[in-house]
Amino acid sequence: MRSTSKNRIKLSEDPEKLEQYRQKQRERERQRLVEIRANDAQWDEYKAKQREWYHSLSYEDYLRIFKDGKSPLDEVTLRLIGII
Repeated sequence: MRSTSKNRIKLSEDPEKLEQYRQKQRERERQRLVEIRANDAQWDEYKAKQREWYHSLSYEDYLRIFKDGKSPLDEVTLRLIGII
């Protein structure tokens, strides 16, 4: 556990290494999604989990994540997230 913490501290101190690390993470995630999409059952399960998460957001969380806390929501969006 300590080595992981030390590695994260080193990464945070070097922007170039941090960007390389993040790029590798993004590539692994892309590959994971390709594999999930190849299996219909896994893809349906993945979409269901994403929808569950999305609908669990509070109004404030929605604004913070998707609207950057600045833009007002229209009536259709408010209905989708269950506010009205």
